[in-house]
Amino acid sequence: MMVRTLFFVLAAIVAVTCKSYGMEWSDTPGVRRNPGNLTTAKWIWHSGPVLREGEAFFRFAFDVPGDAADAFVRVAMVDGGEWYLNGKRQTGREAGRDAFTPGRNVFAAHVKNYEGAAGVLAFGEIRTRGGRVIPLRSTRSFKACDKIAEGWEQAGFDDARWANAREIADASGEPYSVGHDFLADFATAEERAAVLDWRNAHPLTLPAGLENEPEPVARIVYEGNLPKIEVNGERLEPDFNSTGMSHDYAANVAAKTAALGWRINQVAISPSAYEKDVGVYDFSALDEMAHRVLACNPASYLVLNINISIPKWTMAHPESWVGYGDGKAGDCEGNDDLSDRVVRPSAASPEYRIEKRRLVGALCEYVKGRPWSRRVIALRPCWGVYWEWHVYGFYHSPDVGPAMTVAFRRWKGGRYASENPPGPEERTGYGVALDGAKCAKVVDFYECMQNMVVDLLTETAKEIKKGLPGRLVGAYYGYAVTAHPPEGANVMLDNVLSSPAVDFLSDPTAYTPGSRRAGGPYYHRTIPATFHRYGKLALIEDDMRHHHILEYAVKSICAATPRESRMVMRRNYLNRMFDGCGIQIFDPGGLSGGGTRPCTHDDPAVLEGLREAMEATRKAGEVQADSGNDMAVVYDWRQCLKMDNKAYRDKVFRRIVSQGPELMYTSGMVFDLISLDDYVSAGKPYARVVFANVFTPDGRMAEAARAKLLRDGAKAVRLVLPGSVRGGLGAGTEEIETPPRDARGWAGVFAGLGATPIAPPGNYVRRQCGLVLFHTAKRARQRLTMPEDGAYEELFSGHVHAEPSFDVETDGPVTLLYRKTK
Repeated sequence: MMVRTLFFVLAAIVAVTCKSYGMEWSDTPGVRRNPGNLTTAKWIWHSGPVLREGEAFFRFAFDVPGDAADAFVRVAMVDGGEWYLNGKRQTGREAGRDAFTPGRNVFAAHVKNYEGAAGVLAFGEIRTRGGRVIPLRSTRSFKACDKIAEGWEQAGFDDARWANAREIADASGEPYSVGHDFLADFATAEERAAVLDWRNAHPLTLPAGLENEPEPVARIVYEGNLPKIEVNGERLEPDFNSTGMSHDYAANVAAKTAALGWRINQVAISPSAYEKDVGVYDFSALDEMAHRVLACNPASYLVLNINISIPKWTMAHPESWVGYGDGKAGDCEGNDDLSDRVVRPSAASPEYRIEKRRLVGALCEYVKGRPWSRRVIALRPCWGVYWEWHVYGFYHSPDVGPAMTVAFRRWKGGRYASENPPGPEERTGYGVALDGAKCAKVVDFYECMQNMVVDLLTETAKEIKKGLPGRLVGAYYGYAVTAHPPEGANVMLDNVLSSPAVDFLSDPTAYTPGSRRAGGPYYHRTIPATFHRYGKLALIEDDMRHHHILEYAVKSICAATPRESRMVMRRNYLNRMFDGCGIQIFDPGGLSGGGTRPCTHDDPAVLEGLREAMEATRKAGEVQADSGNDMAVVYDWRQCLKMDNKAYRDKVFRRIVSQGPELMYTSGMVFDLISLDDYVSAGKPYARVVFANVFTPDGRMAEAARAKLLRDGAKAVRLVLPGSVRGGLGAGTEEIETPPRDARGWAGVFAGLGATPIAPPGNYVRRQCGLVLFHTAKRARQRLTMPEDGAYEELFSGHVHAEPSFDVETDGPVTLLYRKTK
């Protein structure tokens, strides 16, 4: 069996506890400890000091008397590295009989660890043709060193001066085994049985004193432009580790982020874990996951993520099903929420809502009965495509099932009392933008369906608030700057954020090379300005693909080198200051190409970029709420519900809605991206305005926008499409029928409004008052011109530029942060 080289947990906890407090491994708080010698294979490291970034070399020489009839050896490393048998580098995670030779053999490993000391675990056996069995186990008999020497991996190398390795834990030792059962591959059957017996008698422990902690009262507060999560008076950074505890690498990420000071960890539970039968729910899987998180990070607070779609109950209640316009629910080969006609509950089903209320009530009661409930500060209910509150299967034109049909017939005071929802043929053939007068039924149906989704979300949030007072409630919702069929829009931000029961929403950035790779921007598919207006928290989901998983990922969106990973991680985290948002790191469990290695943030280069960005954020100090920008780019979420069903396929439409922000942010110009509601309610005047997708504004919003343009004396442009209302924003607004194709084109549009660039086109720049972010992938010498006079300090290097205009020379991907000096 092939065993992955696991990038695991020793790192952060050992580094923090041992280095700071002089503690031995066995004293690590919150970790279930085995008494030792339960398995013969041990995690080992070199005997030198614990380093913040460790590197170690290991050797073990042994004799094989004769030919090997059968043999294997398996290896796991903390965090990673390369290993050799008899001087030959091994490309897999396991080696077989052919790797061994009669006579002298040598095992060698070069291991690196970002946070703590580098360690290795090895387990193998060689059976000779003569019947001898030679065990191969990593123990203190291995030799170790922290410095390389020529030929160190060869059998003939003299390792007499190398010290014996230090044993840290056996193959079952935690926190290693928190996220992966090493016993399956690194222990004998007898050893596994002994460990299980011991574990049954010694369950995971929780941090000492947890039972005396008060129940949490959490809320969102703002310090200038930056949101915080306040828990019982303590203010936390809105940095979420959302990797959960569902895969081999999760515990490592929890420990590494703990070492960086992150305090918020998410665990997720799906119906396959808790729905035991129709109407029968068991949430005990959360107990194990909560214990595991608190073992890796004893200071952690928890976010509970639960999918509320309950498929077993739904199968037994066909009246509650989503209906599909092109076929029967369940009439499909796959089970993909987006592209298949899956059997799922309709947001409009009264029967489902009753059962969902039972489910939420049972969850709240279970959590209240657990000792770790004092660390639960938030819950995130999930429903919809990939748990993200998009209507199920929206490429099939849902939801036209019985429940949504009843809701539609009651919509707008019974205007459609005797009609069915519009079918696929009624939703297409209009070009791009829908005429509200000619297509009133279609637009009204989209509004009805999306309001049913909003009602389900806010109703669920209220139930959680009632069952678990003091907790935050969030969701994946609000993808206003993206291109989906209108059936799949989840864009009604104002309707959701105006609910007192909803505190935060999450969204990922676009899955395009231009927004993922170095040199591109990093922006929400939601509109953070709207969250500020309601005092809520926007979280951008950082599910990046970094260089160390290149073999598993879609290469076009995956960082290619450690430097690129480091610089995009800097860029991504610093974006918090400019959008005034939080960030959550998230690792999809499986990636393209058949790989199952999650897209983790546990690589040294990634963690170094994250650490640098956090330090630069602290140096930046207070971030004022007013950006100082006098140009606004305006998107209207309503337009997403006024589109032809096939509009998302239109190249021009996608260039405005999905690709537009990507190109605008790399134009070298700075602006505020806001919603139409944000714009008309803003007390701040904007001298320059781009109305990006305000194709068919209703009379009320158009009148309010015209009044503000006139009041501010602003210059404005508006992008239009076939079917757009012409002249809807006043005669002084220039209308553009062909949107720019690239960043240089957008720089020209902004320059036409009188805007001044900070950097040449092709670079990502952001501005928030006296702070300027500059990110590029170019090898070039470029001139930067800051928006205000005075000196500017670059916060990563500490270099001060005395004048506001200066040259920057780069030799590849780089992220820089400038602060205007006082």
